Amino acid sequence: MAEVVDRLESQTAQELNDQALAYGIPLPDDMEQLRRLALRLLSGWYEEYFRHVDANIVSRLEQEAERTEQGEGGI
Repeated sequence: MAEVVDRLESQTAQELNDQALAYGIPLPDDMEQLRRLALRLLSGWYEEYFRHVDANIVSRLEQEAERTEQGEGGI
């Protein structure tokens, strides 16, 4: 989640708009306002739910997701 917030924070509204358009996703004319709103919401969500999560838990969940995608089953 932190990566999403960092990426959103580090890119300009124009860069985000260009990326969305590459996938055929039209964004509103006032992309900067949307970027600021999304950044505020996602930052708050991260702070509330993810900042204090043990990194080992996240790592294990990512490993489990990879095994599941590869068809290896659960833990």
